[in-house]
Amino acid sequence: PVPSVGLARSDDLHTWHKLSINPVTTIDRIIYTDEPNAAWSRPRWRDPFLIKEGGKIYQLVTAARKDGCRNTAGTIALAVTTDMLRWEILPPLSLPHLAEDLECPKLIRIGARYHLSVSINEPVIGARLRSRQPQGLPIDTTYTLVADSFLGPYTLHGSGRILQSDTWGQPYACEPVRFRERFWLLGTIWRDDGCDYVCDPIPLEVTELGLRAPGRASCPSNPAPDDRIDDDGSGLWIDEVLDL
Repeated sequence: PVPSVGLARSDDLHTWHKLSINPVTTIDRIIYTDEPNAAWSRPRWRDPFLIKEGGKIYQLVTAARKDGCRNTAGTIALAVTTDMLRWEILPPLSLPHLAEDLECPKLIRIGARYHLSVSINEPVIGARLRSRQPQGLPIDTTYTLVADSFLGPYTLHGSGRILQSDTWGQPYACEPVRFRERFWLLGTIWRDDGCDYVCDPIPLEVTELGLRAPGRASCPSNPAPDDRIDDDGSGLWIDEVLDL
């Protein structure tokens, strides 16, 4: 089956009913590919996240580019609506090429900057981003990118990790939230017995390089003063900033 996103409605937040107009978004093959990824052999169109911007509602979705290297084709697709019923599929956010899948996208505006978080699983991470990871920490984690505009271009600095140490365990699919004028990170802790749970709130620091949780990890073997990724690793170029 072709992956897609649907809507459901509830009057009490307990009982939900799917809308007859479903699906509301699915893969637009002009912009995105429906080829399965190599790791799990499944197409990418999942993990929708909604955000209001400029009087419109945008849907961010895990997807894959049609162009470029398959191993780093993962991207964040965009769709836009004004009524939640009729959606227009747009080109993706302007991102570096990091992995085959960029899961569970979350986007939050803090001041004048946009902070994007994506989760990357070990089997699908690109070689360039893998080489930047500190020794002794799991690849499976949530990464942070920053931009000065909603559409990008977004830049990943250093290792890109929000969790700089394993002090907080290994939560995945994390989401930054604002509570009482502070920012916190919530994520899923996987258990072998299947009893997964949401971790305790992790305090976040908002920096020019992205969102960071307290703690330090060992440095990569090849740190650089301007240690950032804003291209796909195969050439010194940045995706064109897109205009609606």
